[in-house]
Amino acid sequence: MTTEEAGGHEGGQVVVSRELDVPPEEAWRAWSDPDQVRRWWGPTGFTCARADLDFRVGGTSLVTMRAPAEYGGIQLHNRWTYTAIVEPSQIEFGAAAAGALATA
Repeated sequence: MTTEEAGGHEGGQVVVSRELDVPPEEAWRAWSDPDQVRRWWGPTGFTCARADLDFRVGGTSLVTMRAPAEYGGIQLHNRWTYTAIVEPSQIEFGAAAAGALATA
C-alpha cells in the first residue's frame, strides 16, 4: 500500500481509498477470492475463520476474524454488501457488524 485516504462523512458514510503497490490482478484476487481473503483479513495475530463471499453487485459476504487467545479468542463477524464492482479497479461495499450466529 502506498497511500491511504479517508474522508467523506456525509450521511454517516466513511470513504476509504487505497493505492496498492501490486499488480491489479493480484489486488483483485485479494478481495474476490475467499482463500485470499482468509490469508489477510484482520490485524496481526488474528485469523480469518470464515470468508463466505457472494462477490457480485447486490451480493452479501460474511467474513469472520478470530482474536488470539490473549484477547479471549472472540469472533468478530462482518457483513459486506457490494454496491459497485468494476474489474480490476473498483470495489464498493457497505460494511456492518453481524451477530454471533450471522449468516450472509
